[in-house]
Amino acid sequence: MVAVIGEAEVGAEVSASGETGDFVDSYRAFTNVLNRLRRQYLDLKGESQRQATALAEANESLQALTRRNHAAMEFLNSVLCSVSTGIIVVDKDRRITHLNPAAESLFGVAVEDAPGRLLQDVVRLDSLSGSSARRAAVDSAVSPRGVEVTFTDNDVEKTYLWSSAPLLNKHDESFGSVEAFQDITETKLMERKLTRMESLAAIGEMAATVAHQVRNPLVSVKGFASLISAQPAKGSKNKAHAELILKGVNNLERVIDALLRFSRTESLSLRPTNLNRYLRKIVRQYNERSGKDDNLTGPTGPTGTVSFSASDDKLVVDIDQLVFREAIVNILRNAHEAASEPVTCHVVVGNREPQVETVCFEIRDNGPGIQPDVRRDIFRPFFTTKASGSGLGLPLSRKLINAHGGEIAVESAPGRGTTFRIRLPLSAATSLPSERQSMDTLEQSL
Repeated sequence: MVAVIGEAEVGAEVSASGETGDFVDSYRAFTNVLNRLRRQYLDLKGESQRQATALAEANESLQALTRRNHAAMEFLNSVLCSVSTGIIVVDKDRRITHLNPAAESLFGVAVEDAPGRLLQDVVRLDSLSGSSARRAAVDSAVSPRGVEVTFTDNDVEKTYLWSSAPLLNKHDESFGSVEAFQDITETKLMERKLTRMESLAAIGEMAATVAHQVRNPLVSVKGFASLISAQPAKGSKNKAHAELILKGVNNLERVIDALLRFSRTESLSLRPTNLNRYLRKIVRQYNERSGKDDNLTGPTGPTGTVSFSASDDKLVVDIDQLVFREAIVNILRNAHEAASEPVTCHVVVGNREPQVETVCFEIRDNGPGIQPDVRRDIFRPFFTTKASGSGLGLPLSRKLINAHGGEIAVESAPGRGTTFRIRLPLSAATSLPSERQSMDTLEQSL
């Protein structure tokens, strides 16, 4: 009761002062503003929560997209790093933006140093063969497709197939290109080998026909020359002429035999053979016959000696001992017959090459060497620099070595001798016949 009376008195006093209405209006206005602020706050809070949810969803989507892009980039990088094709990406000004390790190895430029460099500075113009390839290196309007280019890498000539594909944006406007260099060296080598084999087959067929046609009349010529040569020397001038005819016929017969040998398809009787023992025996028997046989003497007489050295490895190869012996002897004869003075040959057997399951041995000589313009033709049939040579010795050696699944290469320089490097596949055999048994046939042939 006391409080009510006090409020009435206060109200009466406020009313009396004329300020009650203003206070109530102000209070109501303040309350309205406060309520509006509260509603706006709640609206803003809800909107903020919605925005935060949407942002979180967008961020999650962005992170997922980033992860997918990263995975795609890693996959593409893995592919580019794995392929043997050299890939270079250039912009419209022919400046490099990316390249893969294969291109790095091919052109000798580090991946981190390539971006920004001109394509023509990396794809060396002095190594490019063909005017179209040279233009393509500097002109973005030229897009090579299937252009063959040749580079020399560590003195080894390699052939690449160069193709280009434009990079286009969504408006089909070019902003660069992808340059691809595919190594086709082995393919070109196979093509050349196939061409050579076809050529040799044609030559062999022709040679066999000619040899048979020539051999028949030679038999008659040799027979009559032998009869004339057998006549008493006194008072007969024809005897000397007949001996010259016989000598010429014998040379022709050797050439014909070589022709038939070269044109014949080899039928090999392979057997596991200890390469060191086999070559050592061939060298020893060659030295024993050197100087005693007209076929094993050079133009000035005795041919010189052949030495042998080998690793301690037990190197087993599958060879036809008689056929392969002919390949080795032909190379030794060629070294001695091509020299104007006796030369020394060395047969050196190296260690096995386990990464490719092969063994390599060399036949070296200290002769006059071979001129560069001659070296590329020494395995070509009928090519010879010797006055009495048939030009079939070295081609036949290569044919016989290839028939054994092997390879032969030559290194030579004028005045520094010659090295024939022969590589053979190792045998899968785990046991060998006795040395006596494996060498019996070889002994009988020498």
